[in-house]
Amino acid sequence: MDESGEITRRGFMAWMTAGIMGIIGVCLSVPLVGYIISPALIRRKEAPIKVGDLSQLQPNNPMEMEAVFESNDGYLKSSVTRAVWAVKNGSGEIKVYNPHCTHLGCAYHWQADDRLFRCPCHLGVYDIDGKVISGPPPRSLDTLEYRVEGGNLYVQYQDFKAGSVRKIPI
Repeated sequence: MDESGEITRRGFMAWMTAGIMGIIGVCLSVPLVGYIISPALIRRKEAPIKVGDLSQLQPNNPMEMEAVFESNDGYLKSSVTRAVWAVKNGSGEIKVYNPHCTHLGCAYHWQADDRLFRCPCHLGVYDIDGKVISGPPPRSLDTLEYRVEGGNLYVQYQDFKAGSVRKIPI
């Protein structure tokens, strides 16, 4: 603008240049921000992991099996070793249990002499089928999805909300 309040050619070109640069800046920043933020918004999905050879499982003798799970959470990649309990019954049917007590999430252990799973934190007791025998646990042991491929056991690991009567995935 000049002193009379009219827009000069130079002022008009400056406003147009600033406006076009602003539009270009917005157009470039929206996808860039989406690219940077989107991995944090995607819920991680872990692939089934090989936990062991099925020939290791003896009928009616639960076995704790460990596997290394590669976890991708946004840009954070980490390796986590997790345990699961696998049980093969006399007819060959397999059950795989999450290793946490359903009461408060403590780790439980198999007591071979009693043939029971026992949680040391609050004295929760489960039978070999994962059913609550005594103690405060609100539900049976949480089972995990699995598949057998080439004589190996692959487990889809998942944690569940402790203390709830319903099996709620976290």
